[in-house]
Amino acid sequence: MTRKRSLTEVPVPDELREAVLNIAVALSDGSMTSVGLLVQSASEALQKANEALKGNGLVDLASKDLMRQHRRRGNARIIVTATGGIMLQIGTSDSEPGIVHTTAPGGAGLPHLGKLRALALQRGIDISDLGRRKREIMERLAEGVSNPPTRLRDEVRTSTPLPDIKLPR
Repeated sequence: MTRKRSLTEVPVPDELREAVLNIAVALSDGSMTSVGLLVQSASEALQKANEALKGNGLVDLASKDLMRQHRRRGNARIIVTATGGIMLQIGTSDSEPGIVHTTAPGGAGLPHLGKLRALALQRGIDISDLGRRKREIMERLAEGVSNPPTRLRDEVRTSTPLPDIKLPR
């Protein structure tokens, strides 16, 4: 039995892309347009359709019900795809990009500290007083208010030295 080949998509060079988007297309009313304008209008129409679905309360209730049927958690929404299909999208795409909220104990599943620091730097929020406490950094980023620290981390928290632990041989 032969193996099924998967669909492969490879980007084309910019010169070919521009040439393809400039191909003339005749419309049913006799007027002319280009492939690029058709793609752009289709993209705008698709975006408007998804915005209309996002604001509809009945669609929100249906998406939450479908999410429960599939036993999934997260933010559910129904979207229209470019091929005309109606899909249930479950995930954290409605939440703020770059910040993943979790309830895992001990910080498991939290975003990388470097990403949080880069996001804080981008937004101009000072988190130098928080040290490595990811949950508190995420809370301050969610607030979006830059509160300059009154004391530095070393002045706020001191810890006792770790006890000596004997490892088994």
